[in-house]
Amino acid sequence: MLLSPFVILHSSFAADAPAAAPKEPPPKILPAGDTRRDVAVQKHRGELLSYDPATRAGTFKSSADGVIISFTALPHVLCQHHGALGDMSDYRIGERLRFMLHEGEDGKWNRLGLVAEELEELVAHDEPYFVDKIDAAKGILICTRRNRAGDKIVWPGMVISTDKDTRYWREGTPDAKFADLAVGMPLFMKTHGGTGLMERTAWEVLMDKASVEHFKTEQMQTLRQRLTTEGLPGYIDSVTEKEVRLTLFPEVMSFILGQASGAKATPAQRALKPRQTVQFSLAGPERAAKGGRCSGKVTLLRPFIKNQSYICEVTIALDSPVPAEFKATAVARVWPLEAGR
Repeated sequence: MLLSPFVILHSSFAADAPAAAPKEPPPKILPAGDTRRDVAVQKHRGELLSYDPATRAGTFKSSADGVIISFTALPHVLCQHHGALGDMSDYRIGERLRFMLHEGEDGKWNRLGLVAEELEELVAHDEPYFVDKIDAAKGILICTRRNRAGDKIVWPGMVISTDKDTRYWREGTPDAKFADLAVGMPLFMKTHGGTGLMERTAWEVLMDKASVEHFKTEQMQTLRQRLTTEGLPGYIDSVTEKEVRLTLFPEVMSFILGQASGAKATPAQRALKPRQTVQFSLAGPERAAKGGRCSGKVTLLRPFIKNQSYICEVTIALDSPVPAEFKATAVARVWPLEAGR
């Protein structure tokens, strides 16, 4: 692992004292082949302004100071969306998101390693926006983000506007209205725009857990369809004449474990398993498959947790040697073809 230099200055007055063990700085993210989350990060909240899937480059406006920050999404970026995992394409321009940036090999803090949308964060911490006041004439809600017990206040005095495009969800359908809201009601939301951290406009207002589950189930189905069509993404770890070893990205875990449909599967029902025939190909930095497909059979499948990331190591026995372009740290896509025997 490549670490940035670290220099320690010793005082001449401490010559006889035992030398203290040098402290290593937090490791930088590597340009490829590294799905760790134990690296140094900068955390931001902001509004997504742009994103180009072809280059994986984008910008967001910081909620803290309004500064426009540029980023490039790493191939393995963890996208938390609606209580499940997803892709950068799942986010809407203007959406309020949480960004975690790594320092790249060029010394700039612009490598996006994790992004989470508002609804995901509110649900994960079970900290809804509780309605304090309602201005029906202006369509404005004054809310406090807090836990249900009320002993953890996160953001008091939030000003949340609504407009003609705001949808109100109840029992998993958008058939409710602004008039159905009441003081004291806990709400989950997806918001956009606004000024700073405390002002924003609601796109989606979810009034109950059934609506939250609707969004989660829909996202898991979207993820499953995407992975089925586009293949399972991952980094190539090593290549020989007989086998290829890969580390699949965290978003693949629910698919492999058979949970992307919302139900837990037995090992026999999982979408990827030992002795299964697969096809695979290289992918570009934008993660799109390129070139012809190769084939083989899964000989090892090892899902595990590493540094708080759910990842999976896969070994594929090759039907024939792969082209020379297949090298360690390259991005690849894998397609399961049939059930293991």
